[in-house]
Amino acid sequence: MLSLMWMTLISAILSAPAEAEPLPSDAELRANYAHAVEEVLPLRVNCSLVSEPHGVESQTKKDQENIESLRLVLASVTGRTATEREVKAELRKEIATLKFAVKHPPRKSEHSFGFATDGDSFQLSWPTVVGNKMPNAIAVPSADNLVAVYAQIAVFSFNSAADKPNCRLWSGVLNGVPVGQTSQSPFLHGPYLFPPVGHTNARWGDESRFSAIDRIMTINEAEQVSVRREGRSVVVETILSESTSRTNADGQSGELKQQEFLRAFLDVESSPWPTRVERGKRKFFNGTLLNSPFPEILETTEIVKFQQVGEVLYPAEMVTTRFEYRGDGEGLPKFSHYVSGGTFDIPYEPVLVETLKLSLKKRARSDSELDYGFEFPVGTTYTDRDLNVVRQVR
Repeated sequence: MLSLMWMTLISAILSAPAEAEPLPSDAELRANYAHAVEEVLPLRVNCSLVSEPHGVESQTKKDQENIESLRLVLASVTGRTATEREVKAELRKEIATLKFAVKHPPRKSEHSFGFATDGDSFQLSWPTVVGNKMPNAIAVPSADNLVAVYAQIAVFSFNSAADKPNCRLWSGVLNGVPVGQTSQSPFLHGPYLFPPVGHTNARWGDESRFSAIDRIMTINEAEQVSVRREGRSVVVETILSESTSRTNADGQSGELKQQEFLRAFLDVESSPWPTRVERGKRKFFNGTLLNSPFPEILETTEIVKFQQVGEVLYPAEMVTTRFEYRGDGEGLPKFSHYVSGGTFDIPYEPVLVETLKLSLKKRARSDSELDYGFEFPVGTTYTDRDLNVVRQVR
């Protein structure tokens, strides 16, 4: 039989709190993520982007009310002076913009496109006919097949190895004429987003083209990054923007600091991929965080489904939701409420939900290497955007 001393010792050992797992650094977390993406390179994937607006009816009603209010203001401006005439012109522009929004409210849409990258260069392709979808299997674009295979499919390609131009757009065959463009700078337009590629690159295009996952998990030594634990999750956070000003609102005088942040939640025990990314904003007054339980979340991105690629995972479906505060300010607490430690869940509403579905294309033995610097076929009329001249391939 165990003595009282041994029983006390064993009980103390069993009841002692478990030693916390060491917190990984942001460099380790980001390096693990980059390695996970590298495992699937070169990447070829078919994408479907479904955009669904929310709260359209309430926004339309608000726009109609604003139109009536602006009309009353417009009627009160005589227009006798040059300044008043400028004001009337601006009011008419604003009314016209709101009327267009009422007449053409946003609707649910779906866009199909293909994406390929080796990590340095990339290529996007999409149907030029509205409603068409990218075929599941298609030959890689080249001068030999663009007219025959890509007559109704546009291809934008960035070739990192090219001297210049390194951007080219094949627009398809329009009225029997092959058409394209070239440029040294990215000029891609339209609702096309890069799936996760393990980095962001200004040479590819604006940062908004990249997944929120890449924007937070890309290694950038210049960023201020913090890592902490929240329950089972490890949270990586960076500050996107910050401003400081003196304020004297609601009788409260002091320094007001406003931040916009981006943060990712990871379950590092199971995957290097973030399960959720949030973009939001918060305020500090004289160094104290206000309304701390309720940060104002502006956008969320979640991976809701994975696909297996060999022994690694890659997202199969991602959902991004954008939020806006659409109230008129009535019912919100005064600034002094927050300064005194009070809290309030500010009602942000979803205004847009984007679902990006990704289907990795298995490479067949017969597939040729993708040429990111493909040439236009003979007879193509193309615009050199750098020199603003039209040329023809002969």
